[in-house]
Amino acid sequence: VGCVPKKIMHYAALLGQGFFDAKKLGWEIGGSGTNIKHSWESLVSAVQMHIKSLNFGYRTGLRKAGVEYQNAYARIKGDHEVEFRRKDNTTGVIKAGRVLIAVGGRPYIPSDIPGAREFAITSDDIFSLRRHPGKVLVVGGSYIALETAGFLHEIGIDVEVAVRSCVLRGFDRQCADKVEETMRNMGVKFLKGYQPKNIIENKKEGDDGGKAAQQQQQLSVQFEIAASNKGGERIVRETREYNTVLFATGRRPDTSSLNLESVGCEVQSNGK
Repeated sequence: VGCVPKKIMHYAALLGQGFFDAKKLGWEIGGSGTNIKHSWESLVSAVQMHIKSLNFGYRTGLRKAGVEYQNAYARIKGDHEVEFRRKDNTTGVIKAGRVLIAVGGRPYIPSDIPGAREFAITSDDIFSLRRHPGKVLVVGGSYIALETAGFLHEIGIDVEVAVRSCVLRGFDRQCADKVEETMRNMGVKFLKGYQPKNIIENKKEGDDGGKAAQQQQQLSVQFEIAASNKGGERIVRETREYNTVLFATGRRPDTSSLNLESVGCEVQSNGK
């Protein structure tokens, strides 16, 4: 008696608070408590509203601190000069003794997989995806891939994770294996050794790309799987069907449009 009962009561208290948030985040609970459904559209709307409130708070904080904020795309114009372009195409130039580059990174989708950049989304896009994801393929074994697959599965979405070799490469191996084991037990499907090689959109007859068609997007993903037998290793090909393909294969610095080369700054092929 003591610690364990206390934790159960704390858990009960947290569940009570969670009921207040559940409806706003898309959960619909019937009168008996057994008919539980989730609205993807309600969840995305709540997430987008929260992002907007955060952005408003950041702008307010900058204004109070006396910082001039420009909502614009910027690029280096020359020594100590940065030019920017706003959404309405008006431009300006800022001069400074020092220019600090802190642009962050964007999710990377490989360019050598036909159809990937045309039909797949990233871990950023999922937060604003207006249609229901349907059956989802998550490509990658990083922590972003696993956490995305985890929360999608827990709100009732059918998820498969394609992993080239092992999950959470670079992390403690025992911990990483335990994470994978736990997710498997929860019902997340892992496709180990599966490498997507082609993504094709399956359009139905009469599909004009309208709203109804977008709601029912059908993608065929062609995989290559390395299989071993007595004769050595061979490549097996397999095709699987999804409604959404999400790449979580790393991020790259968003430096390609900054014109850094004009001031002698060397940029690697990966943007660093």
